Amino acid sequence: MLNIHKSIQTESELRKIIPPHSKTLDKRIQPNLDFFSREFMAQACIAILATTNRRIPMFTINYQKSIRILSDKEIELNNLIRLKALTNSTEPCYATLFFIVPGLGHTLRINGSLEKNNDQHAVFNITGVYFHCARAAARSGLWNYSDHSNKLKLTTDNIFSHSPYALLKTRNHTGQTELSPRGDKAGFIQIIDNETLFMPERPGNKVAVSLRNIIQNPNIELLAIVPGQSHTKNIHAHAYVTTDSELLARCTVNGKAPKTGIVIKVIRESFQEDDVLIESELWSAAKAVDKNNLTAFPKALSSHMNGTGLMGKATNTIVGAIVKHDMKNLY
Repeated sequence: MLNIHKSIQTESELRKIIPPHSKTLDKRIQPNLDFFSREFMAQACIAILATTNRRIPMFTINYQKSIRILSDKEIELNNLIRLKALTNSTEPCYATLFFIVPGLGHTLRINGSLEKNNDQHAVFNITGVYFHCARAAARSGLWNYSDHSNKLKLTTDNIFSHSPYALLKTRNHTGQTELSPRGDKAGFIQIIDNETLFMPERPGNKVAVSLRNIIQNPNIELLAIVPGQSHTKNIHAHAYVTTDSELLARCTVNGKAPKTGIVIKVIRESFQEDDVLIESELWSAAKAVDKNNLTAFPKALSSHMNGTGLMGKATNTIVGAIVKHDMKNLY
């Protein structure tokens, strides 16, 4: 039985469980594209777009076919039929682009807003650029799936039991979107009843953006993905953060139960085959990028926080050690 009284109502309550993060981390968010983000995007196979427009569910975009960088502050989205739902309203359509490079664990998130050009074209105006670490991909085994997963017959009823990776869209108090990866053992998104799901919150960088957003605005969207498969499931829901001990105990790994989790009350859902996952060949081993051909995540993050000079180099050593520790302590 779910205990609603175990929900977290304020950020101050949340911070009693997850201590505040180092303010240095706030500098990780860049206001525009730079060398590191452009380098990453050049190797990306797909991007996922999430918006505040209710008629545009989260969807994948073939990077090579439909995305063009106009400047360090603007990205053009082309030939996308779903953009017909955009309006020419003066109210901003906040949006997030999430880039995935085949074979790499860390990812790139770009926040901003969409401005309609015509029915299938829009300009994405950038407000923030941020690299996500590789913990979600490592916990999920995103690129280590077996050939068996290619042969699964996914349905709307069984996809959660096979999905080890999902993207969670939340909105902050001003309505702006954030998109965050969630990864764990297949089945980590648990079905509680016909309209309720539960997802554990694993250790992160303590910024807890998604949890903070849910406390401020319970409207979320979730896109479940199964490595090797082209079917996805999209959920629109209301959510709350919980400390319910019974739910958390179900998610114990290596003797460690999560401190918090997210209860998801489904409003509507859709199950679909994603043509972009097929045509982009995201899951093809031949598409996997050698991590040595890109700037390492700790170096890119350090440069974002303290530049490329002496301070950046010193920070790189510290960040590198933290990243190694985090990757060894996923739970």
